[in-house]
Amino acid sequence: MDKALEIVKSLEKLPEAVNFLKPVDFKALGLTDYPIIIKNPMDLSTIRKKIKSDKYSTVDEVLEDIMLIWENCRTYNQAGSAIVTSANSMQSKFKSICEDQGVYMCLPEKRERNTISFDMKIQLAEKFRLASPETLTETIKIVESTNKSLIDKHGSKFLQIKFDNMDKVLFDKISSLIDDQPKCKKIKIID
Repeated sequence: MDKALEIVKSLEKLPEAVNFLKPVDFKALGLTDYPIIIKNPMDLSTIRKKIKSDKYSTVDEVLEDIMLIWENCRTYNQAGSAIVTSANSMQSKFKSICEDQGVYMCLPEKRERNTISFDMKIQLAEKFRLASPETLTETIKIVESTNKSLIDKHGSKFLQIKFDNMDKVLFDKISSLIDDQPKCKKIKIID
């Protein structure tokens, strides 16, 4: 694990590492949705502690946790934001540091932002509120035919669609369906 610890130390020295050194203090930052969106938070200090307390069996496990830092950043934050740019830079430097240390792992390229952001879920929820009953019925049919586990039924009159477990392709299909629904005409009521 000496090489893994050296990799972590090298990453900690980088100027871009400032946001990745400690766990995200989501309460202090007012990021109440952070633990909902990020299921496995990770940072460099946590990795360092896990290395020192022999929590890892292999160097690959350490490398996977390091990659998780950048993935979490890209999942939670807006593409193109300063912190995502830092994460991308850190990932690139991480690969170079690994090569310099003679540590090779089949690391994925920076993934395309193919996740559903919290803001996207909020926007779709707002559209749902205004959707016609026909559009809602069609949406439920699509979700049920694709993945029944995404729907929780609460009695005979209520159900919940679990967007957190939905893939981006299905999310986009539902979003398009709601966007393409006929707009309701506003009726002026005269007293």
